[in-house]
Amino acid sequence: MPRRGYIDLELNKPVARTALVERLATTQAPVITVTAPPGYGKTTLMAQWAGRPGSRVAWLSCDDADNDPVVLLSALAIALGRIGPVDAARAAGPSALTAAELWLLPLLSTHLPVPEIAAELFLSPHTVKSELKSIYRKLGATTRTQAVTRSRELGLLGL
Repeated sequence: MPRRGYIDLELNKPVARTALVERLATTQAPVITVTAPPGYGKTTLMAQWAGRPGSRVAWLSCDDADNDPVVLLSALAIALGRIGPVDAARAAGPSALTAAELWLLPLLSTHLPVPEIAAELFLSPHTVKSELKSIYRKLGATTRTQAVTRSRELGLLGL
């Protein structure tokens, strides 16, 4: 029994979500959404799941600003892009384009300047430049026109 005036540190430890973490670890679902009211342990659960060896987790917390589909999808593409291609066996060439790169790809054919692309996707110009370099490398292109042409040849962009 804790003495009066002292905080029982046992009460401040996160609850182990072992059964839920195991359930998440064994699922074959490519996307998992966790929703619950504040204080129900979503962050604890996701942190424990993401902390497992070999975990491939893209974590996206949403708020009222994410009601705009462009903002939500941009944030989702960036979060997914941080974990890399879905199939590591295909980690070279155009099939290795990340979700963020695929999200950016259609805007290449518009020939908008980088700052305008960044504004359209709610990204910094630096992030767009970084993604462009990666797209060029993966498509074997050195210019935007080559990247658009190669993307169309591969069926990644419409005509």
